[in-house]
Amino acid sequence: MITFAPGPSQITNTTMDAIAEIAVSGFLSCSHRSQRFKDVCQQAIEGLRSVFGIPDEYAVVFQPSATAAMELVLRNCVSTRSSHFVHGAFSKRFFETACEMRIRAQALESRAVEAVPWRDFIIANDADTICVTHNETSTGLMWPSHELAELRKKFSQQILAVDITSSWGGVACDWRMADFWFASVQKCFGMPAGLAIVVLSPKALSVAASTQRGVPWNPVGWQNLTQLVDQMTKFQTPETPNMLAIALLARILSTWDAEKVCKNTSDKGQLIYRPQSFWQPFIEDTDWRSKTVAHFHTDQAEKLKSRALQAGYQLGNGYGPYKSNGIRVANFPALDIDDVASLLRVLAGRT
Repeated sequence: MITFAPGPSQITNTTMDAIAEIAVSGFLSCSHRSQRFKDVCQQAIEGLRSVFGIPDEYAVVFQPSATAAMELVLRNCVSTRSSHFVHGAFSKRFFETACEMRIRAQALESRAVEAVPWRDFIIANDADTICVTHNETSTGLMWPSHELAELRKKFSQQILAVDITSSWGGVACDWRMADFWFASVQKCFGMPAGLAIVVLSPKALSVAASTQRGVPWNPVGWQNLTQLVDQMTKFQTPETPNMLAIALLARILSTWDAEKVCKNTSDKGQLIYRPQSFWQPFIEDTDWRSKTVAHFHTDQAEKLKSRALQAGYQLGNGYGPYKSNGIRVANFPALDIDDVASLLRVLAGRT
């Protein structure tokens, strides 16, 4: 079975072999304070920097999930208010996380099918952190890089936090366009869930170090950003981490060709979005359509999913209110262009 569901990703045979090799190596029984672990953690961090061009002055730390990373930025970087662009279920989750933490949060809501009209919104004067969900997996909307650059330019004084959970690895990132980036590995990295990666600008670190204490959402222990970064200078984490995931990440990055992967994402995306009679793209503006998770609406959803399943392909359901008439198609690096072409032939009834 080949899955085109929007996560967790298809796991390749190469990745499964790597998991087995790590399991029998004895690494998973070593101490997370040992030199052996620190060496593997260093390989993973340096691999991220090298493969994705993360600037030397930006810090990289790990979290157990993207949801935990949402909490990390909110606890450490918000002293007055956070403002959130809300245009689907996962951007809404970012906003709701702030509300649950008793942070004064502002929701800037727009229709799920349209480009985010961010220039029309009035950001609260006291908002110190602006939160963006780069790739809204529930709808198939992705912020174009030039729009993110313009947002950064207009709000240069605020912390800009960007959730790139379902896009990092599939598309290139210009790290200087934001201060706090985070993603979990079960999407474009093609790994099992259980690890998130956070990239932090010097500005984010400075704000975290000086954020007013005494607010109800103060970071505790292992979620204190300053402590996290200090520990990572020794390639360690405050808590016992997901050692298997860190070792697997180091393995995967050792052979990752970022330029090739991004080109493949583009090529596959063009094929996925080629006009078809059986569905229509959910996002109206082509510039805002996701390159890594396409969302289509159709009155044949169950028929198409059943046809695909019989041929050995799993499609993603529509999310939330779009479940009955939506289909989501992942375009993650673990899927190759032959898989995409074969799936589309099946859906068209040509095989």
